[in-house]
Amino acid sequence: MYIVICNPHGNTVEPEAAAFLASASGIRGIAAAAIVAPDHVTWQQGNAVVEVCMPGIPAALCQDISAAEKWLRDVMLANPHGATVRQKQVLKLVEKRFSHKEIAFKLGCKKRTVETHLYELQHRFGVTSVRDLIEAARQTGLLPLLNGSSS
Repeated sequence: MYIVICNPHGNTVEPEAAAFLASASGIRGIAAAAIVAPDHVTWQQGNAVVEVCMPGIPAALCQDISAAEKWLRDVMLANPHGATVRQKQVLKLVEKRFSHKEIAFKLGCKKRTVETHLYELQHRFGVTSVRDLIEAARQTGLLPLLNGSSS
């Protein structure tokens, strides 16, 4: 999921919105976020939201909505399936042949969460096996091609 956070009043970021983004459910599933910050005050607040609320998620501060849309389009082209940072982490570890239990331990989550990430990725890529998922991720650039592989 890609989001644009826009403040039409141009003065403050609503505390409720910042609190939601700071929560685990607030950033769940977000692949990238653009924050429209037309003035100095919202620019500072938007920067705080990016640094504090969305660590590890590609984010940009933009002067206006058209700049936000352009930035998100560019990000979407680089990540056409909208994989989240966590999903990419899981995928990279699966590619390295870690078990679901080992991945869960490394990422500090439950085994079921790892399985859910893989299920969602398989759905996004339209494949039914982890082997096919890894191959599709390589072909789209989400994972690097193996040495000697060609696209």
